[in-house]
Parts: sequence; C-alpha cells; structure tokens
Amino acid sequence: MTASPREVCPPEADALEVIAPGQGYSDQAQLRRCACGALYRYRYHHEYDVGGSWEERYLWRLEPEAERALGAVLEAERGEQAARLAPALGGAAEDLREHAALLLWCLASTGAEVDDALEAACRALEQPPLLARDFAYRALLSFLERGEDEAGLVHGWLTKLKTAERDPRYAWILLKECAASLGVD
Repeated sequence: MTASPREVCPPEADALEVIAPGQGYSDQAQLRRCACGALYRYRYHHEYDVGGSWEERYLWRLEPEAERALGAVLEAERGEQAARLAPALGGAAEDLREHAALLLWCLASTGAEVDDALEAACRALEQPPLLARDFAYRALLSFLERGEDEAGLVHGWLTKLKTAERDPRYAWILLKECAASLGVD
C-alpha cells in the first residue's frame, strides 16, 4: 500500500452516494458524494487471469476547485445543471475538465437535460486530457441516442465548431452516429 491519494479505497466508500453513468459503466468510472458534500472519484478495475483474478478499487477526493464547481452543479435544479457545468468543461485545469466531463456523461446517460452543455462538450473533444475527451464523447453519444432532435443538435454543434477538423478520434464517430439517427449519409 502506498501513501498515494489514489490508494486502495476503504470500505466506507460503499456508504457514499454514487453518481455514475449508465450502460454498464457504473462500476468503472464514478463520482461519489459524502453527506457532508465532499466529492470523490471512484475507479474499479478487475481482471480475470488463468493464474487467478484480482481487483482494485480506488477512491480519491476531488481538488477544491473541482469540488466547488461540480458541487454547485449537483446542488442546482435539474434543468440548470448543464448551464452550470459548461464553464467547468472549458476550465483551465485538466483535472476539472476530466471530472466535469464524467459528470456530464452521468447526467446525459440518466436522461438529464444537457442541451446547455453541448457546445462545451463538443469543444472538450479537442482538449486534453484524453480521459476528459473520452467522457465528453460518451456524454454526447448518450445524448444523441435519445432521438432525432438530439442527434440534430449534436450534429449542428460538431459542424458549426468544425470539430472533426481538429479531433480525428471522436468527432467522426459522433457525426456518423448522428447521420444514422437522422437517416442521412
């Protein structure tokens, strides 16, 4: 065991409120909230090997800036969350962008209104760190899978921002999914 802030998590972690995306990812990437309002990132990893399997659970507290920004989002009315989340998605700190993108994915995959954060999410596809880009991609994918109107909104922002020109990894997949949802080539 190391003294790292990301050391294996204590059993008390199971008592924290879980804020997780749906679609089978709920154990792998989560935010967790204590009754006192403190926010944590949680990560679970397991492997099944021929010689034996193993698992790791990590829990670490968010940085103060991220905790303030995301705490305000979680305390906001459901319809106001995306507007409060958008500035964090474009924040100066990479860790803030990463945590904000994860929260956006959690909100989008559970049916929350995230329209006000779509532009910021599309812009997040172009910025480091890679994990923030991945979470933003998953959030946008969750949103556009709701239907044609949502696919049209995502397509519109990706096209307007010319995201595909700067992001070869995610934008083209999202544009392809949008086209399929909209029934165009």
